[in-house]
Amino acid sequence: MARYLGGLLTADESQVLPSDNYEDTSGNAIFTSDEQYLLNKSNLWPTPGNVNPSDRGIFMAGIYTTGSYPNADRMDFVSISSTGNATNFGDYSNFAAYIATASSTTRGIGAGGRLQASGDLNVISYITIASAGNATDFGDLQRAKQRLGGGSNSTVGVFYGGYWSAGGVGINEIDKITIASTGNATDFNDMATERYSHATFSSSTRGISFGGYDEDSTQLLNSIEFSLFASSGSATDFGDLTTATGLLTGLSSATRGVIVGGQTSGGKTDTMEYVTMASAGNATDFGNLAASTNQQAGTSNATRGLIGGGDTGSIINVLQYITIASTGDTTDFGDLTTGRKALGALSGAHGGLQ
Repeated sequence: MARYLGGLLTADESQVLPSDNYEDTSGNAIFTSDEQYLLNKSNLWPTPGNVNPSDRGIFMAGIYTTGSYPNADRMDFVSISSTGNATNFGDYSNFAAYIATASSTTRGIGAGGRLQASGDLNVISYITIASAGNATDFGDLQRAKQRLGGGSNSTVGVFYGGYWSAGGVGINEIDKITIASTGNATDFNDMATERYSHATFSSSTRGISFGGYDEDSTQLLNSIEFSLFASSGSATDFGDLTTATGLLTGLSSATRGVIVGGQTSGGKTDTMEYVTMASAGNATDFGNLAASTNQQAGTSNATRGLIGGGDTGSIINVLQYITIASTGDTTDFGDLTTGRKALGALSGAHGGLQ
């Protein structure tokens, strides 16, 4: 038997469908290049199956139980196009909560966050989405901060605002990295509002931020703003959420961004709403979560949004999904390997990569 390498094995279709995102699947033969050519001509060469590594949704770090900052370094993954329970991916670089994420089709990034009971992080880490394993050091943010937002297209990752514990305030700075390289983040531009515990999603050209708390946490925010990945100009007003909300999450297709759950002045919410990212305007009702939840994480592929974890009054391990192009309530997907809140999520197929 031979290890499956994505197109170098048997013409027997029953032997070659990858069972674990291309890892360790067996076939019964290895062909030479001449044999492969003849099989291709005869239309007998096997396709790589139905599981695309870029379709992986990965959930990173977070807080896994109540108590004094019991953070997690766990990472889980699922195939967004299917349903089922998550599988362990590896370990994050720190026991961290309130990180920001960004990703290309091949590489996932985690940045900042709150280190277990001892202050903010400036660390940026990366993973290779197609292969399970532990996170690796990428570089540093401009400063240590937590509760920041992240967005990306296929080239750049940007990290919006956040909470700077040393100053005791929310901040409006935006950091930028080139995802394919490693190194420290550079100053990109400024948000229109100093905010933290907000959320973000991306199109290929725009990063959009929404909700959260203002600079000194005196009020929740309902504003939405956007900036362009190709421009260093400051962020611009986009519109408003229906309700001022923090501790929420977002996910997107190429055209639509969905705003999920969070904390309002009246408590946790099960509300989801959406915007069309190419045009400015206020958010519109989308549907509801299975329960009122804050501090959950969201990611997506081209058609499906995936929401994991959060706090309903208890920390949950629930995974839920939606079809982004339609509206409606969430459907059960499966479970994370352990319940977590204040976690991050990413994929190799989100709206910024389409």
